[in-house]
Amino acid sequence: MQCAKCRSGLFWWWRFCPECGEKVIKQPDRNEGGIQENEMIQKDEVIKLLEDINQSDVPKLMLMLEAKYNEMDNTMIKVALVGPTGSGKSSLINALRCIKDDEKGAAKTGCTETTKEPTGYPFPNHKNVQLWDMPGVGSINFTKDDYIERMKFEDFDFILLVTSTRFTADDAWLANNIKAKFPVAKIFFIRTKIENDIRNINGGRRRPMTEKEKQDLLDKIRRDCTDNLIRSDCRDPCIFLLDNHRIYEYEFRKFLDTLLQTLSGLKKNILVMAMSIITEIIVPLKIQRLRERKSEVSKLAAKVVVTRKTKEEGHPELDILKAEIDLYMEQLGINKQSVNKFVELFDANTDDVEQSLALVILYTQTTFNYYIKLQDTQAPSFWFHLPIIGKWLALKEHQTECYNILDTILECCIKGNKQIFEMVEQFAKGSTRGAKIIIEQNLYSRLDSTA
Repeated sequence: MQCAKCRSGLFWWWRFCPECGEKVIKQPDRNEGGIQENEMIQKDEVIKLLEDINQSDVPKLMLMLEAKYNEMDNTMIKVALVGPTGSGKSSLINALRCIKDDEKGAAKTGCTETTKEPTGYPFPNHKNVQLWDMPGVGSINFTKDDYIERMKFEDFDFILLVTSTRFTADDAWLANNIKAKFPVAKIFFIRTKIENDIRNINGGRRRPMTEKEKQDLLDKIRRDCTDNLIRSDCRDPCIFLLDNHRIYEYEFRKFLDTLLQTLSGLKKNILVMAMSIITEIIVPLKIQRLRERKSEVSKLAAKVVVTRKTKEEGHPELDILKAEIDLYMEQLGINKQSVNKFVELFDANTDDVEQSLALVILYTQTTFNYYIKLQDTQAPSFWFHLPIIGKWLALKEHQTECYNILDTILECCIKGNKQIFEMVEQFAKGSTRGAKIIIEQNLYSRLDSTA
């Protein structure tokens, strides 16, 4: 956006050109969805901030502000996976974390007993979300007598009982006894390796199974699992049919949705942010959470700005904004790691995908660098020099600026994420060129709008 008089570069939320003083023509459509008055920093927060500034040095105050905001880093989510050797526990742990079985940090898979003690596997970018591979019940080392006490199931948010064949009386015993000791325990039954069942049946046929025949088989497997558990007095079991190597098929999405719906508040937000699997269920929740963060992050950045005593101290708020923008790109799949995942899942051409997604990254970097360049061009208002009211006005001004830059870049990442879905559909149809056009047409128009 440019000034109509001197053609200087402007941000769309500025009211006057910092170069010539010309009034900026307002664009109503851009203001929709902006920061609301009730999200702005309040006067009592300003008074408290000034007291903190007087009592602490600036580095210590910044640490206090960031510690208060990063509450998510101190909250743990633990999920226990229990099942016999070869049931697919380890592969499920890797699938939920979007890690291949041979990658660094992957849970060890195999047909021999690999779990001798409870072992935790954190999500790659969220160490406070952990999946625990638990030894199976009934072995020599873990008898029924003290199994539940030794495993400390009360510490877990979810307990997944996993099998690749059929659930047994031991599974029902474990579920019933956990519920008896911990009535609020959330227990789910996971039947894995569904694709193996279909492949085995197709191997003995002259023609592959139809979609209806596959669905009939899934219904039969579910009835068999349910009947076995009910016969062992396990009431209303919640069962999911999964294949760990096909996370976009069968009931994987339904399973993830159930986990999220079971949680609430902070823990639900944490699990949403930890999930790397991109589905139509997860993405809207990620977007909702990222949008909710804008007012708090911009407020934190504004507080850091007013703690500066001299211009020589630079712009510490930019580190906060940069970290949040990096989070947007990580959460919405606008990064190198996500490119590699899509290439693996859909057998796409690496160069084509990287070239397309690079446009989203270029736009975010260009916008952020433009913001940094123009950060010092606005002269502070006379009112900013007044003790309390001046600080309040300054904080609101800085918060609005920080909010708007986050809003601009987040909406770009959201559009980029949507284009990823469209691109994946084109790759699934075998149209590589169609996938490239989807990204390029949309993003070149956005790059042109910033000129």
